[in-house]
Amino acid sequence: MKEKLLYRILDYGLFALFMALLALNIIGLTLANLSYNGEFDLLDYPFSYLGMTKTLEGLSNTKALIFYDIDMILSGTMMLLIALYFLQKEELKSNTNKAVISAICGLGFIVAVSPDDTMHSLHVIGSATFVASLWILSMIFLREIKNKLSKVKYYFFWSILQIPIISYAISVFLDKPYDGFLQKFALIGLLVTLIYSTRRLSVN
Repeated sequence: MKEKLLYRILDYGLFALFMALLALNIIGLTLANLSYNGEFDLLDYPFSYLGMTKTLEGLSNTKALIFYDIDMILSGTMMLLIALYFLQKEELKSNTNKAVISAICGLGFIVAVSPDDTMHSLHVIGSATFVASLWILSMIFLREIKNKLSKVKYYFFWSILQIPIISYAISVFLDKPYDGFLQKFALIGLLVTLIYSTRRLSVN
């Protein structure tokens, strides 16, 4: 009985790790949002604003910054654990490549601790690194479960992954004022695809 329970827990390993990553970010960003020294516009402001040393009004933002930094560090640590998971699971396809991408993602989260207002370039590099890494992992996972899905379902998840994140990338590149709004849709599409695909991969 115990062995069977352990087997089921291990079966859900990858899915559980990404669910933990999602939970960490929901809790961490919520605490940072509640601690923001002012009114944080969740739709229009990028999450990066939560990790700035000062608010847009010039007020000290230490409390929100601390929660944001803890969230980034824990997320980075979680991605490094996911990298180790891939290295220990020899039966997973291209596990070494996934481990490397996951490790790079983890480092991106940690570099993103750099405040957007005082270390903008470094923060952008870190954020772009972890988002791009998660995007690549999502595409790999989605490709691996393609045979388990109907064409309609496959292209549905492909669309909610690609369209929002490409739109967000273009808005950032063109420095459009609605990039904070598009960021939320990009992250939702990314996370939905990640969670769904790892769930299908973890349990046959």
